[in-house]
Amino acid sequence: MAEPSKVIHVRNVGHEISENDLLTLFQPFGVITKLVMLRAKNQALLQMQDVPSAINALQFYTNVQPTIRGRNVYVQFSSHQELTTMDQNAQGRGDESSLSSVSLGVCYWANSGCTAKSNSPGHNPSYAISYHCGSATPGFQALIQYQTRQSAVTARTSLQGRNIYDGCCQLDIQFSNLEELQVHYNNDRSRDFTNPNLPTEQKGRSSQQPGYGDVPGMFSPEAHGARAVGFPQMANAAAIAQAFGGGLPPGISGTNERCTLLVSNLNPDRIDEDKLFNLFSLYGNIVRIKLLRNKPDHALVQMGDGFQAELAVHFLKGAMLFGKRLEVNFSKHPNITQGADTHEYVNSNLNRFNRNAAKNYRYCCSPTKMIHLSTLPQDISEEEIVNHLAEHGTIVNTKLFEMNGKKQALIMFESEEEATEALVTKHASSLGGSIIRISFSQLQTIRENSQSGRNIGEKLLGTADDGFGSPFTCNRNYFLENQKLNRHYPSFSFRLQSRKNYTSDAKEFDESAFEAERLRLDAKARESMAEASKRVMEATAEEGKEDDPKAWKWVIRKRVWDFMESQNIAQNPRPVHHRIPNFVGAAAAAKNLSELQVFGMANCVKVNPDSPQKQVRFLTLSDGKKLLTPQPRLRTGFFSVLDSSMVTPSTINEACTSVGVAKYGRPIGLDEKIKVDLIVIGSVAVDPKTGARLGKGEGFAELEYGMLRYMGAIDDSTLVVTSVHDCQLVDDIPIEKLLVHDVPVDIICTPTQVIYTNTAIPKPQGIYWEKLSPEKLGQIRILRELKSRIERETGQKLPSGPSEKLPPTAQRKRRPYRAK
Repeated sequence: MAEPSKVIHVRNVGHEISENDLLTLFQPFGVITKLVMLRAKNQALLQMQDVPSAINALQFYTNVQPTIRGRNVYVQFSSHQELTTMDQNAQGRGDESSLSSVSLGVCYWANSGCTAKSNSPGHNPSYAISYHCGSATPGFQALIQYQTRQSAVTARTSLQGRNIYDGCCQLDIQFSNLEELQVHYNNDRSRDFTNPNLPTEQKGRSSQQPGYGDVPGMFSPEAHGARAVGFPQMANAAAIAQAFGGGLPPGISGTNERCTLLVSNLNPDRIDEDKLFNLFSLYGNIVRIKLLRNKPDHALVQMGDGFQAELAVHFLKGAMLFGKRLEVNFSKHPNITQGADTHEYVNSNLNRFNRNAAKNYRYCCSPTKMIHLSTLPQDISEEEIVNHLAEHGTIVNTKLFEMNGKKQALIMFESEEEATEALVTKHASSLGGSIIRISFSQLQTIRENSQSGRNIGEKLLGTADDGFGSPFTCNRNYFLENQKLNRHYPSFSFRLQSRKNYTSDAKEFDESAFEAERLRLDAKARESMAEASKRVMEATAEEGKEDDPKAWKWVIRKRVWDFMESQNIAQNPRPVHHRIPNFVGAAAAAKNLSELQVFGMANCVKVNPDSPQKQVRFLTLSDGKKLLTPQPRLRTGFFSVLDSSMVTPSTINEACTSVGVAKYGRPIGLDEKIKVDLIVIGSVAVDPKTGARLGKGEGFAELEYGMLRYMGAIDDSTLVVTSVHDCQLVDDIPIEKLLVHDVPVDIICTPTQVIYTNTAIPKPQGIYWEKLSPEKLGQIRILRELKSRIERETGQKLPSGPSEKLPPTAQRKRRPYRAK
């Protein structure tokens, strides 16, 4: 191993990893002074400000496997003690005015006009030529010439590593060896911006013919093989990336153009073309399938395009089917020749990606134990469904439910192989007079909280990882200690009873007094925020002074709040500082959330009382579900429960407000037996890669989560969803600084996308009393009651946290009431 150095050598740096990704990985350990990307070797060299910073980084990543965009990267000290490379932006090739731009990511053709606009931030290009590169360099390339060298330098500095579209088509820009571009035609492949009078094509030569360097025409059928198939594919790569939450799944490059797959190690006695269609159509449209008669365990499958073929390879390689482990690879054949031994599916109405392609991409996953059945007859019963599928394996759990007026079902098998067999055999089969559709579900468990779900046998399902196997070592001892503390009081894990239900039946809210109090506290909160920000900046600037451990959170919060206000994204109540911010498009984010499969299945949804989640509360009640909402700041009590029978069409809108929840809802105490299927939580900022979340800083969401854990209402498998604006997505929440009680999110819904974070951050296991300050405890009566009960019944005194100054919004007086 090399001796300690300021320079860190990073390996396995894929093309999807940007400079910003590496900076994010190492910035928590100190200042990074230089970074060199060695793209040809999939490596990078990174120089820290000093040797101790580099040592701290490597010590941390010795115990924690560093991962970027789903790819493991490997770090070690470099043999170089210092990087001495010059800044190539301005020095190495600064005399050039031509750029070679390679667009990596999802393979989507950007024409010369689009490419030129992408590369001209305030500087007009003179010429642009776009061309498709060969197989040695995947993707598309373009040559762009600027009028001055400085313009080219500025363009590269501004755009290197940026995306043409949100989440995809990352630019890799280098200076070209060419001194001058020769452009003869103004069309989709070349353009002279100084001469708009050039012809669009050469006389007698169609633009569909091969162009530069005998590369096939970009829009010819030969250029993309099966891309010429008439499927209404997604309009552009941005939509594909958006379907996957703003970026492609780990391991998917999006640059593949081969559409035909070779599937081997099949069971020839049980496989046929239709069963292969049922399986592979989960990942894209199928053109045709051919079983190889000379190799009975081999088959060719031609997908609708290269991206869909790549998804199938990624998700199905190694899957078990009929006792065999599938091998799925790209074929050397560009397509399958039509013939008597091929089955055509190009016009099949069972292809899933002709409509709602974005939604179908979102649900792509590897085979799971759980399958989802749709288009069921309205009068179907669970017994009929079980009888239809029982021959394929052991069914351990089922749930029949209704979503948007249509019957659907979830069936859990004992193994992935059994579920896969049921899918390939019974998809598109007839049941009760309807042709049913089957797909894999990403859910891990079926919650036993209603009569519509039943557990077959005595088996306990879907126990999630308790967090001990996660890669996060920071706060690990603290986490383990609190696990032990919780085990000291096992009787309280699932059976906590309070002597009081904190009800307000005899009173009602004085809404005008409440609004006046809110405005007063808003002004006080803004003043406090300015003071807190000033203190943070002064502490950061003063060398040698220890930073407030929570200062970084306030920096991120203030940045998001300020941006939302300055860009007029914020909605009333304003200003959004010291709030879960309401935003433009909150209703659209709520609509995306309501279309989640887990929301459709849920019978009871816990939703925070903040303004941006008002539409989520409305949709929960409108869909006939039970709504569980905390009484604001847990001040007047605990939770309120509402269902559709407790409100009328004229009062449902008011019932969805923070005031209306307490007004119309039924207050509950700790003795309530309730099972929560889904948690919807508000956020100020959230990281889509890790699921790390920041609230407004008062900690009530964490307390509410901990109380529900104590009641046994939720567990690790209960999904946590947040609805936010796209501008609230951040990438600088350092996971190593998160505390054990911070609640991560599993799914993020914005007005434009749904993101599955696949978070590995452990979820809190209860209330961590040693983190709860006397001031916060003094504000929340039900917590004081709970703590006293535990101490009385165990004879042990629970710890208390350090004293703190509560933010202004937590110092609210008792809410104004008036007598009925």
